Amino acid sequence: MSCPHTGGQYYTATLQDSSGLSSSCQSTGSQCNVTGLRCGQLYHVNVTASNNLCSSPPSATMNTNSVGSIRAVFDCQLGTATVSWQYAAGAQGYAVSALAPVNNKVCCTSNGTYCDLRNLQCGNEYTVRVQSLGYTCNGSAQMTGSLITGPCSPQNLAVQYSPSTAVFSWNVTKAGTNFTAKAVTPEGLTVTCETSNTSCTFPHLDCGQIYNVSVTARNNVCTGTLTSDPIKTEPCPPQNVKASLTCATLSAAVSWEPSQLAVRYVAFLEGINGHSTSCQTNNTYCSVPGLTCGTVYYVRVRAIGEVFNSSDSIRVNMTSAPCLSTSVSAVTDCCTDSVLVSWSAIAGADNYSVTILGSGGQTVSCSTSQNNCNISSLQCGQKFNVTLSATNQQCQSTAPTNVTFQSRPCVPLQAVVSKLCGNKMSVMSWDVREEVDYYIARATNAAGGYQLCNSTNSVCSFSTLGCGETFTFTVTAHKGQCKSDVSAPAYLTTDPCKPENVTARMSCDSETVALDWSKSKGASFYIVMATGSLGYFVDFNTTSTNLSVSLLCGQSYNVSVQAQNEYCDTPLSAPAVFRLAPCTPLNLVTYLECENQVGSVSWGPSDGAVTYTATAVGMNGLAHLCVTNGTNCTWEDLQCGETYNVTVTANDSRCTSARSNSTIIHMDPCVPQALTPVLDCGTGVGSLSWASSAGAETYEVVAVNGAGNTLAFSTNITSGFFSELLCGQQYQITVRAINRKCRSVQSSPAYLSSVPCVPQNVISQLDCMFNFINIWWNISRGAASYLVVAKGPEGPVIGCNTTAQECRLQTLRCSSSYNVSVIAVNQQCNASSSIFQINTVPCVPTHVQSSVNCTTQAVSVSWDPSAGAISYAAVAQTSGGYASVCNSTGTACVFSDLLCGMNYSFAVSATDGTCNTAPSQAVVLRTVSCRPQNVSAQLNCDANSAVVSWELGNNVRSHTVQAIGSDGHRINCSSSDYSCTLTGMHCSQCYNITIIALDGVCDNSKAQLILKSAPCAPSNVQTSLHCDISGGGVVSVSWVQANRTESYMAVAVSNDGRSYSCNTTAASCDLQKLQCGQIYNVSVYSLVHECGGVKSTTSQVQTAPCPPQNMSAIVQCDSGSALVSWNPTTDASQFIVELESESTGAIFSCNSTNTQCSITHLPCGERFNLTVVALRGSCQSQASSNLSIASAPCIPQRVNGTVDCVTNSARVSWDVANGAESYAVLAVGDSYNSTCISSNSTCNVPDLGCGRSYTFYVTASNAACTSPPSSSFQLETAPCALSSIMVVAECHSSVIMVQWQKARSGNSLYFATAEDQNHSLLSCNSSASSCNLTNVQCDKEYTIIVAASSNKNSSLRSPTYKIRTAPCQPSSVQANVDCQSKGVFVSWTPSYVAQSYLLTAVGRNGDLKTCNTSNNNCTLTNLRCSNTYQVSVLASNENCTSLPSANVTFQTVPCQPVNLTTTMKCGNSSSASLSWVGCTGTVSYKGLAQSETGATIYCETTNTSCVLEGLVCGTVYNFTVQATSGLCNSSSETQTKGAAPCPPAGLKVVPRTVVNDTQILRASWCTVKCPNSEYLLALTGSIQGNNQTLFDLASYWTSRTFFEVPLPCSSTYSATISARNSAATSDKSTAVTGTTVPCAPLSVTFSASSGVVAWSESLFATNYTVYGVTSSGRTKLCMTSQLLCSVTNFNSGYIVVTAKNTAGESEGSVPVAVTAGRRRR
Repeated sequence: MSCPHTGGQYYTATLQDSSGLSSSCQSTGSQCNVTGLRCGQLYHVNVTASNNLCSSPPSATMNTNSVGSIRAVFDCQLGTATVSWQYAAGAQGYAVSALAPVNNKVCCTSNGTYCDLRNLQCGNEYTVRVQSLGYTCNGSAQMTGSLITGPCSPQNLAVQYSPSTAVFSWNVTKAGTNFTAKAVTPEGLTVTCETSNTSCTFPHLDCGQIYNVSVTARNNVCTGTLTSDPIKTEPCPPQNVKASLTCATLSAAVSWEPSQLAVRYVAFLEGINGHSTSCQTNNTYCSVPGLTCGTVYYVRVRAIGEVFNSSDSIRVNMTSAPCLSTSVSAVTDCCTDSVLVSWSAIAGADNYSVTILGSGGQTVSCSTSQNNCNISSLQCGQKFNVTLSATNQQCQSTAPTNVTFQSRPCVPLQAVVSKLCGNKMSVMSWDVREEVDYYIARATNAAGGYQLCNSTNSVCSFSTLGCGETFTFTVTAHKGQCKSDVSAPAYLTTDPCKPENVTARMSCDSETVALDWSKSKGASFYIVMATGSLGYFVDFNTTSTNLSVSLLCGQSYNVSVQAQNEYCDTPLSAPAVFRLAPCTPLNLVTYLECENQVGSVSWGPSDGAVTYTATAVGMNGLAHLCVTNGTNCTWEDLQCGETYNVTVTANDSRCTSARSNSTIIHMDPCVPQALTPVLDCGTGVGSLSWASSAGAETYEVVAVNGAGNTLAFSTNITSGFFSELLCGQQYQITVRAINRKCRSVQSSPAYLSSVPCVPQNVISQLDCMFNFINIWWNISRGAASYLVVAKGPEGPVIGCNTTAQECRLQTLRCSSSYNVSVIAVNQQCNASSSIFQINTVPCVPTHVQSSVNCTTQAVSVSWDPSAGAISYAAVAQTSGGYASVCNSTGTACVFSDLLCGMNYSFAVSATDGTCNTAPSQAVVLRTVSCRPQNVSAQLNCDANSAVVSWELGNNVRSHTVQAIGSDGHRINCSSSDYSCTLTGMHCSQCYNITIIALDGVCDNSKAQLILKSAPCAPSNVQTSLHCDISGGGVVSVSWVQANRTESYMAVAVSNDGRSYSCNTTAASCDLQKLQCGQIYNVSVYSLVHECGGVKSTTSQVQTAPCPPQNMSAIVQCDSGSALVSWNPTTDASQFIVELESESTGAIFSCNSTNTQCSITHLPCGERFNLTVVALRGSCQSQASSNLSIASAPCIPQRVNGTVDCVTNSARVSWDVANGAESYAVLAVGDSYNSTCISSNSTCNVPDLGCGRSYTFYVTASNAACTSPPSSSFQLETAPCALSSIMVVAECHSSVIMVQWQKARSGNSLYFATAEDQNHSLLSCNSSASSCNLTNVQCDKEYTIIVAASSNKNSSLRSPTYKIRTAPCQPSSVQANVDCQSKGVFVSWTPSYVAQSYLLTAVGRNGDLKTCNTSNNNCTLTNLRCSNTYQVSVLASNENCTSLPSANVTFQTVPCQPVNLTTTMKCGNSSSASLSWVGCTGTVSYKGLAQSETGATIYCETTNTSCVLEGLVCGTVYNFTVQATSGLCNSSSETQTKGAAPCPPAGLKVVPRTVVNDTQILRASWCTVKCPNSEYLLALTGSIQGNNQTLFDLASYWTSRTFFEVPLPCSSTYSATISARNSAATSDKSTAVTGTTVPCAPLSVTFSASSGVVAWSESLFATNYTVYGVTSSGRTKLCMTSQLLCSVTNFNSGYIVVTAKNTAGESEGSVPVAVTAGRRRR
């Protein structure tokens, strides 16, 4: 007997030598010792494992060996030797020894065939021996030859070095025969010396190297090496020495390549004039200043080493720069476009070079040895800079001349004129030149009229050009008294004039419209656009002012006209509005319902139609009308046999369309009525007559019997005859009327019955078991019923009055004889069959009883004897078809092979040797219940309870569960379902669980399992708050550990539901990053693999108070204090407020227990950082976020001022006051005051009256306070004399004309002076009454006075006059997109004189946005997304408008992605595929999934799809997609979906028991990896292959992984399983298909003469089994896949047929009795 070695309790080792002798030893461990072995033997060894029952097979055999030849190999690197040999027979181990001449001995041992000798001495020879070790004797062998070790390394290596030469020396070494001295650089450069002495010399070593030095001793085996400290040679002379001169500073830069091992360098410069200098450095360069010009220097470099220095480098020469000269001048000649440049002589220069560089890029040079040079061919319009260079052979020096000159202006280039269609302004532009003073632009029309425009920049605007004209534009540039040639002309045709007076003429009868309009000046052609109310649009081009067009009927039209020329088009004219008549209906189709006498017509919809009128006119002239707003009409009052003509018209409120083409409706004939059938019983002929049908041409008569045989004829009269009627048939007769167009419906049927047939083939059969006489006959056609009459001892008995073809005589007496006949009956005649005779069977046993034995599970059956019976057969059978038979000649029987848990019915039959009785009345008994199956227990860790479940067994009333813990704790539960719950389990215990099935019979079936309970919760949970950590602090949690716990999780939950946790395997951990100002409930969970966690009791902890929020401070200016307030903090007991000065660091503070505090005695003019801290006990919050406040500004000091006589204003100045943000100056006069505001320390007080005295004060302000006024001072303005002046200026002109009234006497010279806001002055003078101020600039406010002398304070002076010039072209335009609001903030440099700005933004698709504002910024809203806009700005004041700014382009916020599609991938770690339709202007997209808890997963892509990974099964996510332009994100579309589990895998359907033609199917599947999932089983299919009997079943949602469903036999099914959780439901799994067990075969017959059993086919059966049932049991007679089989050797009993397929075997068919006395007739 053998068994696997696993579980062995002891082991036996067996050794067998070559002679067959064996030895053994035993052990419970992994080794044992065998004694008494013979030396020199080869043993075969194996081991077997055994326990008390069996032994394992022997292990693989191992052999012992004997020692052979010996060899040793020395490892020079390790200093060890490996000795190897062959196996020695019988050896248990080996001992190796090596002996040197000086008694140095080393040893090693081994169980193998090699061994390592260690600690061998250098320079020795060893004798090696190997000894084989046996149990009783040992063997020994010596290695041939010796083991020689390597030489010893040289000792006391010494190195002596002088530049380029080194000498090595060392002591003699043991066993060293030759030596190699080696010097190696890190780069691999090697110098060697071979010798048998103890010294070596190395001449000519390279400079700048580090040599690693070693000496190696050699013998025939190995080498020994000694190393010494490295040698550092002297640095090499520096190479590639270069010297460069900086001419401007007369300093030299010397550089060289680095020298290895140099620690520093010295560079020497020696001049030929005796001047010498040097520099030292650690780098490879240095700078030498202070050289003299025009001197030659010799340069050399030396490297300094640690011990030795290098020799000097190769000498190089350097010449210093020549000296410089001054006094450069340039004289231009505008007529010849030349310049003469001259200079003073430069000492030491050989040649001179003059270069002029123009602002336009022209460069002209001349070289000379003289002191002047003339340069011609100067290009126009450039400002030239003059450069003078002096050169010698070494370098070139350039003198700073600071000389510039200007050439004459150029003709303006790129003159173009632009016009924005639809705008009356035309703008001419050209390339601006800096050297030009101003430009004059001219616009000339075809008639010679012109307009002029002056400009100092590159554009001029013409705002009053008429529409429809062509202009020629030119421009000239002016500089001083010169002007350029006229520019190349530019041409522009203005917008054509807008069309007017558009009219339209039309009529209801026509679709042609006549259009007219007024002629537009400047128009080349016209576009006429007609838009219909139904979306129809058409346009026409014409050069005329009238047009006839054909439009679609049935629409309202807006017709507008637009004039166009080559460049522009006008706005659309005011539209002409009209409506055309509705369209004529088309596509008429008529319909006829012949059977219902209903006619209808349909047509296509007509544009413009409000209603339709359909007219049907019959042949009699009667019209039927139908009015509708749809496209069909139906008449239900049309007459059969009539013909109708149908037309349709369309109508609106004004017109009616033409009538449509007509169509015809032909009505059907009427249905025949009053059918009368008559049968002649004597001849068997039938006749039929009916009433005439209106409109009928012929009639079709049809008679059909029940078998489908048809008799038919056609006739044009109203009667007919049927011959050849079959006997026993009922005929249904109908008549149909027919004309050429239609057939009427069939008439109501009439019925005619023929004579019934005589019954044939009457057969009788005696049922021995039930004592029935079964009688069959063929159907008698026409028979309404049958009478079966039996005549016996008790007289005639009417057994049946039936309409079927069979009869069972059931009330016959047993052991009697009867005469039987069959009679067919109908209303006219009867027919009787022949008479036959049959005998009945013996009587059935009675008083059957049964009982069960709970110990042996056997069942006993007993009964009363039956008279005449010679033996009995007792049959026990379940409802599922399981049967057992017990035979007896007595009146009792015992069944010992019955199935558990089943209901059996017991019946007894008796036999007299010829016929068996029917079974007795059944007695039902339940057998002992089965042991519970599929027992499992699921632990609930939170409640420390367990749900114990089992598979429900047959006939079990309930189950009782008993559990006993390892601590003796007992609990139990009971249930009548498939599970019950054990509550109150002790933690950390192991429970033995017993499940007992209670059936009410024996109650002794049980099953057992073991379950571990949940771990105990941690105890003594304690918390400690660390307030000194930022935020709310850190809470340390500790506890007492629990048994059976793998790890712990501490969780803190705030009142608002937020939680924080930490995990550990120890008894404490820290909860980090807790929120301030919260009370947390802290608990600890014990975690094990089987449980989610067991919670401890809860402990509360309060975190540090939160920093105060919403601080505000009110500065109380008069008292120099600040009142600070903040929102209340519920868990704080005190607050500390601090103000820290930003400039001095001084701190001012106060304490408070409420929400405000006042700090006093604040110094003026300082800014403070405000913080507030909340305290609770010893715990302090973080400081609040800084708030900056300022105290009142200090009083301005040292205030003074002066009067500006030109502007009659006062310029006031003062010292800057601390803390001031702005200043206000007040000038107080006798009757008039004036003020000004400034942010710096000066201010101009404007508009002071002439000849008055003013007192001035200054106050300082900031956002909080205003200081007291400063000390005052007084000023008097200039006196008044001249009367008022007049000033004339054009918008874009650079000239202002000033006019005044001259004095009546004298001939004074008058001076006009203009001062702008920046105090720049313009002036002109004249002895007349006017003069022109030139060089007037844009964006200026000029204050102008006129005085009779150049002294502005002259007593003869005018009042001031103020004028503002045109605003300059706006500049620095910036557009910033606000991603949140989707607007764009546009800003630009403000204009001093502008009163308003017009901002224009034009989108890529023509979208126009404008903004009028008085500020220098504006926000554009309602912009189209993903669009590009160009922005320009115009500035305007009361007189003028600036040129538009340069265009600035910006991109709007990207559009929202649309058509978001989310495809979820199932599973525990699922993913989602997002796809969408993108938008233009998008750089990338971001897809996001956010759970209900706020957890976010995202993906980024440049495509229009991406995948989100890591979704958690069972979680609902909001999916969004955002587009980003790199600056902004779009809004997003949101979809909500849940992460569903995958369809469960492993679906199996197992067929089980069959009861009453119904089979139980058990479906099972695998759990899904998704928490809290439920399952739904679905089955669809058909019953017995019938498409009309389909089923669709589903289970309820359950957490179990199995479900049982009953299905009828011979059914096909398709089973799927789905899973769901709180988020979503999975797809259905792959379907599992199959069929149920076949139904029991029907129509089983047995032929006694042939022995053939036949039956009808059972659907889905693959084979059939025929059983013979007798009193001794059921016997298989034959098995076949056909529908019949032959039975032999079966003479008495019952025949039962079953059908089989892969799902199992069906129940038995209806039993067919087989008796020796069975007869048929």
